[in-house]
Amino acid sequence: MQQAGVDSTAQHFFSQAYLSLNKNEEQGYIPESTLEPIDELPCMQIIKSIPVNKQLLNELVVIKLNGGLGTSMGLDKPKSFVRIKEDKSFLDLALEQIIAQRKNYGVDVQFLLLNSFNSSKMTLDYLREHKQAELNELGVSAQDIELLQNQVPRIDKATGQPAIYPQNTKLEWNPPGHGDIYTKLYTSGKLEKLIKQGKRYAFISNMDNLGAIFDPGILSYIKERQLAFVMEVCERSKADKKGGHLARDKQSKQLILREKAQCLPEDLSSFEDIEKYQYFNTNNLWVDLRVLLDLLIKHEGVLPLNLIQNEKQIDPANKHSPRILQLETAMGSAISCYEAEQTSLLKVGRERFMPVKTVNDWWLVRSDAYTLNAQSVLTLNTEDKAPLVDLGDYYKYLNQANHLGATPSLRLASNLSLKEKFIFEEGVIIKGDVSFINNGTQPALIEAGVYENQTYRFN
Repeated sequence: MQQAGVDSTAQHFFSQAYLSLNKNEEQGYIPESTLEPIDELPCMQIIKSIPVNKQLLNELVVIKLNGGLGTSMGLDKPKSFVRIKEDKSFLDLALEQIIAQRKNYGVDVQFLLLNSFNSSKMTLDYLREHKQAELNELGVSAQDIELLQNQVPRIDKATGQPAIYPQNTKLEWNPPGHGDIYTKLYTSGKLEKLIKQGKRYAFISNMDNLGAIFDPGILSYIKERQLAFVMEVCERSKADKKGGHLARDKQSKQLILREKAQCLPEDLSSFEDIEKYQYFNTNNLWVDLRVLLDLLIKHEGVLPLNLIQNEKQIDPANKHSPRILQLETAMGSAISCYEAEQTSLLKVGRERFMPVKTVNDWWLVRSDAYTLNAQSVLTLNTEDKAPLVDLGDYYKYLNQANHLGATPSLRLASNLSLKEKFIFEEGVIIKGDVSFINNGTQPALIEAGVYENQTYRFN
């Protein structure tokens, strides 16, 4: 890490995390016996009753997490480059939203990107080559809006030593999870600089969450209640049972975020019980920067976040490559670092949580089930909730889904599933619950027309 130029604070985090592994300590697990579920929460209805102070937005910085390469969608470039709507990418939309809302409210909201060593160069090059007008509008350079994550060695699971992979030495490293954002804000000097510029609050969210738009009402709520850390949460559904959930520590009564990697095998059924643990983290966080600075000074730049071990193949493209451990932290787990009265969970609707994690999600948001408004904000265009899309095993990567042809109308759909290969003509309309099954060896053509509430078979 020293040879790679990683700063000393990040080295300290990694050494403590690695030592806890070698000592076979708790290793980041959060036992079920220490937790209790959360009851009713404040919701957006409460926000609407609070007078909105739009001038608070002058004290806001918006930070988007932009470190991922989108490998789960078959990409080898930043996921933020994926084209979502009207040939605009995640990154395009994020910039347009900031600019539109700055103009709409007449305020000076600042913008930062948390890049990783994987995404930094490609993102900065893209901004300089294609987004200079937007950067000029924000009054910044590409370098100004970057917050570069630290990097830590991946651990060879078999030996406990740093992983060695001569075929691609870049794969020997990983970003230490988005919990690293707090340390990086501190060690880079960016946190103190923002405070000196009059910034008091940060709204942090995933780049691929198309519903994560800063809301002046939420900021007014935070100011009125004198809160230092607010996490937006949604009610869990069956589709969310494998994701992290919120709970409360039985002894301290502090809020706790538990991810699946922190769940003991014998606790899995309780972890997935959506009636018991009703809320999941959207990763939309609101943070008071001054309180954060005090916390970081107290903890010498590294917040005591719960450790997450992620086991995976060092090279996803080579199933024979070594198994490794990634030592990470999640930024949402910082909620446990604050005094209980400084924190709050805020229950929000699914319109603030529209993640694009899979090709199924991508294909859905490209359809007419969603529209893009003048502020570059995606809105649901259906009579009820968003339809469920399952493109099947054949279309797990973007390069495969691009062969599906035209995107059908899904505005009136509830479910759409595909089995095997298809090509859609222009003018296909899906209504209700529809399945297409192809028993042939070649892609089946789905011709223009209305398909409604049944299974269609092709040979």
